[in-house]
Amino acid sequence: MTFETIQHSGEYRPEDVVCNLLQKLQGEHQEVVFMLMLNDKNEVLGEELIAKGTMNTAAVQLRDIFQCTLKHGASRIILMHNHPSGDPTPSEADILLTDRILEYGDLLGITLIDHIIIGGTKRWSWREECMAGDMCSTIEKDISSCTYKVMRKF
Repeated sequence: MTFETIQHSGEYRPEDVVCNLLQKLQGEHQEVVFMLMLNDKNEVLGEELIAKGTMNTAAVQLRDIFQCTLKHGASRIILMHNHPSGDPTPSEADILLTDRILEYGDLLGITLIDHIIIGGTKRWSWREECMAGDMCSTIEKDISSCTYKVMRKF
């Protein structure tokens, strides 16, 4: 099975991304930020390690995100990072980063499909939890039963 698209029955599902990248985040004792770059059909064009930080922060540069996205010719991105504390609740820095990616991405024609945070066996997805830039109540999803059936194409 190949990891050609991140959709199932025509719909984006955060668990597709989580299952693919979870292996890279498990056991990390510092924050690690990955990005998937996609075309308009949600076909994955590339995957990039954007930042590796400390136990509670990672310095993510917007320039790096958009430079990499443009280099791959992508029009959509998905960000995913871990919280080694085990709590996937977004920090103020996570919220600010997401807002800036949405704002600057809009200017460049690049859509942020989702920003997913993994904490222990839980995940938090902006796509599922927030609408129109408003923070909603946190509903954590259990990922302990995630299977690794999704493989990368590239």
